[in-house]
Amino acid sequence: MIFILININALQGTDITLSCNYKGNVNNLQWYRQYPGSRPECLLLILQTNKYVQNTSITTPRHTGRLNEEKTRVDLMISSVELEDSALYHCALQPTVTGNPDSLYKNLSRPLGVNSALYSDQSVII
Repeated sequence: MIFILININALQGTDITLSCNYKGNVNNLQWYRQYPGSRPECLLLILQTNKYVQNTSITTPRHTGRLNEEKTRVDLMISSVELEDSALYHCALQPTVTGNPDSLYKNLSRPLGVNSALYSDQSVII
């Protein structure tokens, strides 16, 4: 597994886009949010067959998803980021994100920062 860390700083109130690249044909993609000490929660389910983005019970109007098949990428857009958006974000090719990793958290004491770890099931720490 290869990790590529990207550090993006975002001030509260700005818009951010988290991107996840994939290879091959997949039926659906998910974005999960995980707070420290908690299990992952599914934010968005994106069905590739009809490009339908399904929100979940924890999705707010500030969270939107987009599938870009040409670039084999799925994006999670968060508008007007807030401090409570600070979490670990997972991108998965199938609904298999489970567990509670204890080494990928970042506590924020200054303007919101975004770190993305890119790999087969990609995760982003905000």
